[in-house]
Formats: sequence, C-alpha cells, structure tokens
Amino acid sequence: AAAVAAADRGLRGVDLSSIPNLPGFAREGLCNEFALFTSTVESVQVSIDGTSKFVIKLVDGHRIESVLMRHDNGRNTLCVSSQIGCKMGCTFCATGTLGELGNLTSGEILEQLAHARGFVVAGEMEKRKKDTKDHVAKKTQHDAVPVGVSAAHTINTVARPTAVTNVVFMGMGEPLLNVPNVLRAHDALNKEVGIGARHITISTVGVRGSLEKLAAAQLQSTLAVSLHAPTQELRETIIPSAKAYPLNDLLDDCEQYFVATGRRVTFEYTLLAGVNDSEEQAEALAKLLYTKKLASHVNLIPYNAVDEGEEFKRPTRAAVFRFRDVLEEMNVPASIRQTRGLEAAAACGQLRNAFQKDPIEAGAV
Repeated sequence: AAAVAAADRGLRGVDLSSIPNLPGFAREGLCNEFALFTSTVESVQVSIDGTSKFVIKLVDGHRIESVLMRHDNGRNTLCVSSQIGCKMGCTFCATGTLGELGNLTSGEILEQLAHARGFVVAGEMEKRKKDTKDHVAKKTQHDAVPVGVSAAHTINTVARPTAVTNVVFMGMGEPLLNVPNVLRAHDALNKEVGIGARHITISTVGVRGSLEKLAAAQLQSTLAVSLHAPTQELRETIIPSAKAYPLNDLLDDCEQYFVATGRRVTFEYTLLAGVNDSEEQAEALAKLLYTKKLASHVNLIPYNAVDEGEEFKRPTRAAVFRFRDVLEEMNVPASIRQTRGLEAAAACGQLRNAFQKDPIEAGAV
C-alpha cells in the first residue's frame, strides 16, 4: 500500500534499502528477493476522449483490465477489477462470457492504481518535454527566456491533475465474491493512498449474504447495485445469477443496508433496446423503488456493444431520455452515465482483453 501511495503522489516508489532498523543482510535480502509489484502493464489503449484501458499481466500469466477516465473538472476515476473473469454470466457483459478463474489479492487490486498513475505521469512528462522544446524553438533573440528561468515555467498551460481521485470497483469480476480482498484494498485506498471513502464505489449484481458483510464494515463509500430489469422474470433472463437471488430478496437486503449505514444506494440500469427500455418498464421500476424504505438513485447506462453478436442493441437517445424522465416524474432520482472509452473497448460492459476472448478454464494459464 505504501508503494501504491507513493506512486499516486508521483514518486518513483518505496526505497527498500532505506527502511530503518533492519540489519544489513536483511535489507540486502529484501532488495534482491522482494518485488514491490507483481504485475506489469502489457498494453494500453487510449480512446479519443482520453480514456485509457490497461491490460495488466499478473504474475501467474493471467490478464485483467482497468480503465482510467480523466474528466475536465479535475476528477480522475479509476475502474478496477476484483477478479479474473466473472462467473455471474450477465448476458450483455463481455466479462461475463469468460467465466471466473479466481480472486485478485488486495495487492493486485491496488497495483492497478499504481500502473494507471505511472502511465499518466509518463505522459505528462513527455508532453511537458515537447511543449518546452516547441516553446524554446519559437523564441527569438529579442524575446529570449530570461536567464535563470526554466522555459517550462514560461509556458502558459494549466496542468491536469494526475492523481487518481475516485475509484470504482466496476471492472472485471463480482466484487462481493471477493469481499475480504476488496475491503482490504478499500481500507488501503482510503487510509494509505488518501482517497476519500465517499469517492470510492463498490458495485455488485447481487450475492446473497454479502450486503450484510458490507454493511458490517460501516463504509462511507457508495454501494452500486446492478438491477437492469424491473421484474424478476426479465431480470433472470439477462442475469442468470438472479435465479438464486430473487429481485425482492435483493431489494430487501438493500433496505437493510440503508438502515445499517444511512448511505444512499445507487441502482445501475443498463438500457437494452427493445428489452428493458420502454416507458412501461420505467414506470414499473419507479413503482418498485418508490415503495422501498431507502434513499436511492438510478444510474442509466446505454448499452455498449461487444463483439459477441447482435443480440442486444443500444437504445435511441430519445428512448434513454424518456426513460429517465419517467423515473423523475415518479419521484425517483435518475441520471444518464456519459459513455467513455468506447473506441478502446473500455466502456461499461466491454472489459475483456483481446488476448482472452474464449471462456477461461480453471487451471489455465
């Protein structure tokens, strides 16, 4: 966690040789035998909106993905993975086609932040070098840079913040099937890295018994529950795991989570054209949530296509806005998530690296 925190502050890392109160042989052994990071960035794809998707190779050879979204208002949101693959099998999600191989350790979750930060810092340094070179080249003898003043300091640009300000557990995997490591990573992100708890979101499609564990941790973070349907019948056709954890049971547990924590619950709703995006379904969703004794908010996500065929389509802009309007007219707060990273297959529901397109088999490397 200390190494990740150092990376997020723009430092090169933790110097193992400088650890105090260690005998020389132990310090030497640490430097020779111990690695601060066990994963490496295999590739980076950058979308035209600046969103960056990282394919990260783990020490066992498996790959995961994380996504960094940089916003003009200074927010930098990192979407992290919590598992290799996912066994929940949501039919509209690329990760769901892989199956699940295993959980990530808290360290492997945290390293995703360090890799993202390193990429941003390297890019900023390269840009600064280029800007400085271009600026100096344009200087004339009459308008020279004053003696003792760095040319870089004369460039009138506003640097975008490079530290990660928000973390969302919405990458590959089901976070609440890996509660111990997710909570350890959350604790380090908050206490070691310094990311405010309310700037951290943990997402789940619903795992029976897990919301009680999460509530017991008394986090001030945001819980995001993936609903995607207003009825049990429809939900279990697009989310196979819903058969084992019915919609009413899930919402009852959300009520108990709200009572225990006092924290508003966000409900994620991916809009699939002709499947769950009608006005009638918006009304049904509003009625369902309005009857529950909890503060909630609906985050609407227009479907992002994956290359698994054409079973689902993205709804029209008019349909998306009408769905939101119906919810708000029925006193259910709602917003529409801005699509980012589409060209780099980094948008919501698209994470599944090109190296791994077929289902994962246990024991495969």
